[in-house]
Formats: sequence, structure tokens, C-alpha cells
Amino acid sequence: MKHRRKTKGFTLIELAVAVGLLSMLVAFSAVIFGVCMDGHRTATANADILRRLRVITEQLNSDFSGMCKDAPVLIKFGFDNNDPNTRDDQIMFFASGDFQSIQMYDENTGEPLDLMDNTSTGDAHTIRGNTARVYYGIAASPDPNGSGLIAPMDIDAGERVFARRRHILTAKLDTGATTLEGLEFWPFYDDIEIVDLFNDTTNYSENTYNKNELYEHDSMSLAQWKTIDLEYYANNKARIVRTCFGNVNNNLDRAEIDMADPLTYHKLLCEHIGSFAIQWAYWDTISGEKILMWYPGDDPDGDGSDSDSHFDLTFEEGVYFNIPWGATVNNPIGWHGIDDNKSDIDGDVEYDSSRYFPDTFFPKAFKFTFKIYDSKGFIKDGREFTHIIYMD
Repeated sequence: MKHRRKTKGFTLIELAVAVGLLSMLVAFSAVIFGVCMDGHRTATANADILRRLRVITEQLNSDFSGMCKDAPVLIKFGFDNNDPNTRDDQIMFFASGDFQSIQMYDENTGEPLDLMDNTSTGDAHTIRGNTARVYYGIAASPDPNGSGLIAPMDIDAGERVFARRRHILTAKLDTGATTLEGLEFWPFYDDIEIVDLFNDTTNYSENTYNKNELYEHDSMSLAQWKTIDLEYYANNKARIVRTCFGNVNNNLDRAEIDMADPLTYHKLLCEHIGSFAIQWAYWDTISGEKILMWYPGDDPDGDGSDSDSHFDLTFEEGVYFNIPWGATVNNPIGWHGIDDNKSDIDGDVEYDSSRYFPDTFFPKAFKFTFKIYDSKGFIKDGREFTHIIYMD
């Protein structure tokens, strides 16, 4: 009798179940892998953002720890018309510390060296000093189409670049000289005016940078900055503002950074900074208790509307401290922009009803609010941070 050999195998139903289970396992694995990848991207993006925050805050702490509280301080406000919570403020002040230029200077010409150019005839040197005029703000960028500069609010938020510019103060040794240790005298105490540095005979003729943008030094001393004639402030507003904030193409009055041009890199502090807002603090007495108040705000109650803004947008925006003013020249720079009717500040707390600060007032603290983006754009809306520096 013949025995049939039995062959064991999968039935069609068993095979279908196995394929289904395998498909589910693969699908779950893909989901888990995707979640892990998203988590990794988010963690990497947050680490990137926090690195940028640390770079900015450490530099702010360093500069403001040496801030000269008796020297001029100017703050210029900027707004995104489509978003009341996005700002591009700028600040200029004087600070003491150990400063050194990033650029190298030609000893013979007094001009910064283009490291890609080998035509220099003099020895190269850096600039050092213990006092500097310091600037912070979101930079303007060249239009890729070649039509001048683009203001920060016309650039995608995640692509904006944050600038720190320092002009190291150098002593003026000889009134008749044109150079000081290989540096050109600028600006002049008796004529603070920005003029184009380059002409067609120089190898930088394709650029339009002015002295404030290119140089990392001032020939004026801090004492001279403190004693500029009050009438000059009143009659030469544009020169003062452009010297402090920068006179660049399209009169944007801010630093310019071109990521394709190394001659602008000395102003680069950090990329991907979408918003920069400045507030200051003062003591106010409410119900018999002294409270530190922050001012100004474009959306004080945080509801996304600027209807309660402290700013009066019908005026040019800006404030200043430690610039003298009085009965004869009540408004030396001509800035307005603070609306007393929407603030908690009154005549009893160191603030004059004409919207300008007397010589005796100086902020008790500064608050800086940033919106920072990661370089890959994983965190679409960026992250907002606040950094406070106390002056007392």
C-alpha cells in the first residue's frame, strides 16, 4: 500500500493574514520612524535657535555691562505694518571694554583690506580701543534684482540678519593730518556728515558703502560726542541720525549686510532673526507701591491688536537719552512717537509731558524681545525670547 507524503504549507488565508500583519508592522514602523525624525528635527532646530539666542544675549550682556550711562543713547523704532507684534528696532550707545576690529586696515591708505585683493602696499593692522560706539539692529540686504536695498520687513522673517556694529573711538592727534595710525579721520566734530567713501579711482568703486558702514573706528572722542552743540542737534537731525544708524542706499538709515560680500561681515552678529523690539523700564508708584514699568509697547495687552499701542504712528519713531534739551531747543532731534494718552507715564515719574526725557532720566533696565528662526525652517513660526539687562 502506497503512503502519500503530506506536505505542510500555508493556506491562502494564512498567507493573507501574514501579509496583512507585515503591512501593519511596516506602517507602524514608518509612523514611529516619522515621529522620531520629526522629534529629531525639532530638537535640532531648537538647539540651533538656542545657540543663536546665546550668541546674541552674551554679546548684549558684554556691551551693556560697559554702557556709558552719561553718553548719548538713541533708539529708533521700526514696525511691520502687517503685524503689530513684529518690530525692527535699532539702538546706538557708547560702551567701555576691550574692543578690537574684525577687519584689517592698510597702514598707508587707512582703508579696510579686501582679503581677496593682493594689491595692498602697507602693513596690515587691526584697531584696538577701550571705548566704542555700538549699534544693534536688523540689517538691510541688497535686492537680488540689483535695485538697491531691501528693508528688513520686506524680507522673509526667517531670512533676516541681525547686525552689531562697533566704531572704536580713536584719539585725534593732529588737526591737519588725514590719517591716524593708518586711519582716516571721521567723523569730524565740527561737521558730522556721512559722505561716500569711494570714488572711481579706487578698487572698491563697485561698492556704495559710506564711512559709517565700512569703517570700524571714530576719530571723535567720547567727550566730543557728549558736548556736540545743542543747536547742531536741532539743525542737523539727518546727519546725527545717519551717523548713529547708518546712511545706506534708499536712505533706510540702518546697517547693511550682504552675505555675498565679505566687506560687510564685520557687522554680522547672527542670521535668522525675524523681530527685534526694545523697551526700557522706569519706576512708577501705584497704590503707594513702587513698580517697575516697561515702556513702550505696540500691543500692551497682547491681544494681537495695536489699538492700545503706546506709539503714535503719525510721527517719526524714536527716543533718546542723555542729549541735552531745554527751553531754547526743546526738541533737538525732532523725534516723536510716544503717545502720553495711552501710557501709564505722567509728569510725576521722571517723564515730561512733551514726550522727551530730561537729562536726569536714564532707564533702569532694557528689555529686548527677539523672534528667532532655525536655519532649516523646521519651526515655521520661530520662537520668541525676552532678555532683560538691569542697569542698577
